[in-house]
Amino acid sequence: MEEKNVYDKARGVLRELQPLLHAIREEDKSLADQLKRAAQSVVLNIAEARGNDAGNAKARFSTACGSAKEVRAALNVASDWGYIEERMAMHLDERLDETLSSATLFLGPRIASPEARVWRLADRGATFGSTSANVSGARRAASG
Repeated sequence: MEEKNVYDKARGVLRELQPLLHAIREEDKSLADQLKRAAQSVVLNIAEARGNDAGNAKARFSTACGSAKEVRAALNVASDWGYIEERMAMHLDERLDETLSSATLFLGPRIASPEARVWRLADRGATFGSTSANVSGARRAASG
């Protein structure tokens, strides 16, 4: 399944996490339960953000980000204690980064007041790249 949007990316991370949950549960049921709840919260809050107004979307995204940090911490603990391989924890950490960077872009036009015009320009087909220099140039172009 190709992951086209932030919700799909979050679901992809959840699917990759499932086998690790079983390994962690064999060693530490409490940690596995907390990791599962946090991972579910990422997906559920992103889904809820998609249907909300800007203020509520920002709050749901903020909750999703907090839950993603909790997922990362739980994976680090599991790796540090030898429940899972460090490379798997690092892989999922990278996948969470991809997901959250997509979420930022997904919510940007709805919640970013100074940058809203930049995102509207991007929606019209303007491309700015991903570097901060390109974004700064886009902001200058938007304000001019």
